[in-house]
Amino acid sequence: MKTWIVRGLTLAGALALGAALHFLLAPLGYAWVVWGLGGLVAALFALEMSLRARRRGRERRSWRRWRATIFDAPARERALAEIRRELDRARRLGPRLRVSQARLSVLLAELLLAKGSSREAIRVLSKIDLSPLQPLQAAAIRLARTQAYLHLGDVDGAASALTPFDGVATGDAVIDASVRLARGAVALEEGRVEEAEDAAGAILELAEPHDELWDDAVALKAACLEERDEPHEVTLRTIEAAGRVRIGALGTRRLRELVAALDPG
Repeated sequence: MKTWIVRGLTLAGALALGAALHFLLAPLGYAWVVWGLGGLVAALFALEMSLRARRRGRERRSWRRWRATIFDAPARERALAEIRRELDRARRLGPRLRVSQARLSVLLAELLLAKGSSREAIRVLSKIDLSPLQPLQAAAIRLARTQAYLHLGDVDGAASALTPFDGVATGDAVIDASVRLARGAVALEEGRVEEAEDAAGAILELAEPHDELWDDAVALKAACLEERDEPHEVTLRTIEAAGRVRIGALGTRRLRELVAALDPG
């Protein structure tokens, strides 16, 4: 939004300058100079927009390709190397690519979690400067940090990462639901099983069956049953195989252990 405001103000200034030059030069027969400069500026603007569109399209294709490697170890290693190179390049280019730096860092951390490198993922996420980001962008980073701590099994770290969400709703339904589940996971590890069950139940009422939030809520519910020494395998098996594979790679340490016990090997 800030970028478009700056562009709008720049365009308004250019138009005002052009009008002033036309007013001064037209009586002297040099109006063509103004039109020529205007055409040049328009051409440069169109070129910039075209280059930006091509770069964004290339980034989206790379993003999809990298995310597709999460569960393919050899391809994931190649993707990790590529993302690190892109992240280094974005950092060298400075603050103007801070959003790209944050997005690349989150994806890098996600692939590291799938690899089992929780601590490295936490280090990557901790380097992201949240101050220049929009509130929802910063909330997504904080949530990613929370999930990395839960992946490691560091309950204190996860609870600390959740602190900025205390009494605050981001307004994004997915982020708010994911925060609720993360709080439930922390509550379970701290022995507050009923609170964890309430979190799982609340998300199950909102989520679409077999989407990621629904799967995570079912898995949390199964973990609560397991904590009470009650049968939980049937509940866990209501999650489709692909969902269990995702949880087995990216879920909290407790949920990964549950899935591993259900689907050994």
